[in-house]
Amino acid sequence: MDDAETAARLEALVAQSASVLLTRGLIVEIAAVRGTVDHLVDRVAREAGLGRDDALHFVTPEVVADAIVRAADQDDHAAAVRPVRKRDEAVVVPPWVSGRLVMALAKVAQWAGVNGAERDQHHAFDLSVELGDSLLQSRTSGLMEIHLDLLAEMADLAERSAARIEAGQWVECSCGERHSDAEAPLAVVAAMRSDAELARRLSEKADGA
Repeated sequence: MDDAETAARLEALVAQSASVLLTRGLIVEIAAVRGTVDHLVDRVAREAGLGRDDALHFVTPEVVADAIVRAADQDDHAAAVRPVRKRDEAVVVPPWVSGRLVMALAKVAQWAGVNGAERDQHHAFDLSVELGDSLLQSRTSGLMEIHLDLLAEMADLAERSAARIEAGQWVECSCGERHSDAEAPLAVVAAMRSDAELARRLSEKADGA
C-alpha cells in the first residue's frame, strides 16, 4: 500500500471515529481524534510487530471512540471534548443577565485552572466567549439569546466544580495553603450552586415552566 493510500485510509478512520463519537453524545476536535488514531495504530504496530499499514486493519472507529471516551471520563486534560448540543432553542433575556453567567464561568475557570482541570477550564472559557458573542449581537435588539444547551453545560460545570470543592478535591491555591484573602470554600460552593440554579431557571423559562 502506498503512502497516499495509507494517508487516505487514516483520514477515513478519523472521520468515521468522529461520527461514532457523535452518536455517543460527544464532539471531539478532529486534531484530537487524529492524534488518538495515530497513537493506537503505532501501539498496535509496536506490540504486534506489524507495519503501520497492517496495524491499521486492527484499529476500528469503535476502538478509537472507546479510547477517547475513556480518556474524557478519566482525564481532566481532555480539553478537546465537548457534549453534543441536541436542541436549537434559546431563551431571550436582558443583556445584564449575561454578566452573572460570565462571572460564574470565570470562577469555574479560575478554580479549574489552579487544580489542573484543563478540560473544565477550557470549556468555561469557550462558554464565556459564546456568551460574549451573544451579548455583542444584542446591541441592535436590546435583548440577547442564550442557547439552552449552553445553560445546561454551564449548570453542569458549576455543579461539578462545587462538588469537587466541597469534597476537598479542589483547593483554592496550587500551593495547598489557605490564604487570608481567599474565599471560603463553602461560600464558593454556595455561589456556584446558586449560579447553576439560575441557569436551570432560565432554561425553564424557555420551556414555559
